[in-house]
Amino acid sequence: MSRSDAPQKLSQGMTKLMNAVSKEPLGNFHYSSKSQENINPKFPNEQGSKPVIGPVALEAEVTADTIQIDSTRGKETKTVNAKKGDQLGWPMAQLELSGSLFSPVMAIAVGSSTARAAGSEMVGSVATDKYEFDTANASAAERAGIDAAMGMLGGRQKLTAVKGTAWIDKATGRTVKFDVATDLSDKAGNSWKETCEATYTPK
Repeated sequence: MSRSDAPQKLSQGMTKLMNAVSKEPLGNFHYSSKSQENINPKFPNEQGSKPVIGPVALEAEVTADTIQIDSTRGKETKTVNAKKGDQLGWPMAQLELSGSLFSPVMAIAVGSSTARAAGSEMVGSVATDKYEFDTANASAAERAGIDAAMGMLGGRQKLTAVKGTAWIDKATGRTVKFDVATDLSDKAGNSWKETCEATYTPK
């Protein structure tokens, strides 16, 4: 695989993962994520607030007709049980799943232009292609694209560096595992780091 294929494969893999987890459950799967991220509900919307980094975790069992989620954020825990056809519970459960992916998907989108093929590995019973990405190693052309992507994100927070690894199912092109670390800053001068690792396991 050429290097030029890697950014597209990574981007498509994350899109397929997001769709499978939050929009169109494909068969039965388990989704697990663990993060260290801002858990201060006042940041960044309240003036003078600062990020507080703490543990966030989510475990989800999903079928075509049911979603069960156990999640923690800091010291708070929550359980969600939803059945397809539940007009409120089902979309709320899907939103819970997609919410856990939003930040890492955005971070990986920023870093995807630096993706490089890193061989093949088994993730459980799934044969995958492995990709690594690191904005610190960006070429001049990649750096320009990264800066443009960061500019498009806007908002009060800015990604200053992204590094990680993704494993993509050879058969489906869907990301089945990833880890990502991001450096962030804001206009108030705060700077902090966040991490996330997740696994999608079809059953």
